[in-house]
Amino acid sequence: MKRFIINICIFVFFCIVVSCVVPYLVDPYNIFHYGNIRDNGVEPNKNYVKMAYIIDNPDKFDSFMFGSSRVGSIHVENISDENCYNMSYSLGVPAEHLNNLKTLISNNLVPQRIYLGVDSRSYTEDAQRHYSQPLRAPYDRYESDKMDFFLLYLNPSIVLKSISTITSDKGHNDIFYNYGWWCDYNQESVLKEGEEVPVSIGKSMLLQETLNDISQIKILCDNYNIELVVFTNPMHYVTYEASLEKNYYEFLYGLSQTTSFYNFSSFNDVTMDTSNFVDSSHYTAHIGDM
Repeated sequence: MKRFIINICIFVFFCIVVSCVVPYLVDPYNIFHYGNIRDNGVEPNKNYVKMAYIIDNPDKFDSFMFGSSRVGSIHVENISDENCYNMSYSLGVPAEHLNNLKTLISNNLVPQRIYLGVDSRSYTEDAQRHYSQPLRAPYDRYESDKMDFFLLYLNPSIVLKSISTITSDKGHNDIFYNYGWWCDYNQESVLKEGEEVPVSIGKSMLLQETLNDISQIKILCDNYNIELVVFTNPMHYVTYEASLEKNYYEFLYGLSQTTSFYNFSSFNDVTMDTSNFVDSSHYTAHIGDM
């Protein structure tokens, strides 16, 4: 009986070690290796990885570009007279950008300029859902409860998502750390003229809440003498049409009451040309450069 109990204890201990060590070593979302990201076949949690990296390197950049993955198509290194870093990540919304800016400032990292890219997805995506998603769990969740944050990733089941490509480690990604864009950047369009284009818009309706978040970003920037540059992302005309049905004009009007901004979302030569979009959600790097 004594030997049986010892064997059971050893087995349980082994299971605990494996369940923690394997997810740590494999690290599909690059949470535990944010300083040396790897291509694990799963998109990294760019929100957390970028914030952790910037806080560890406070003197490397003086400007930041916030936005969803749509903003990821912009070559920030082409912006003259500043060292800008692209903070974009999947489905990023102003509520999260506000929290991230607060976190940067609380860490004595006050940029000279903030670029903020918005569109209809900014107010039709609920940031609260991201807290429980490994791909998008924000840095402020880590700050509020580190153990709770890491337990989200110490889960053997998520290893299965990247097991097929775990041997294709690409190691340190200089492009990611120098500019903020990821290895899948600069994709060509998968859309074909004449084929039906799916709509890319969120299911929530947080218009006033989002405008309030942007207003708080504006106030924060004013208080710390940070120049705020707001712009709307070009949207494929199919997505733009769907956005109009979800109060996009009201969003633009409310935005105009909050801050000045550059409006690139409309029916125009860019948005009416399907070849300018990787899919119905993301414009190409060529458009980002424009």
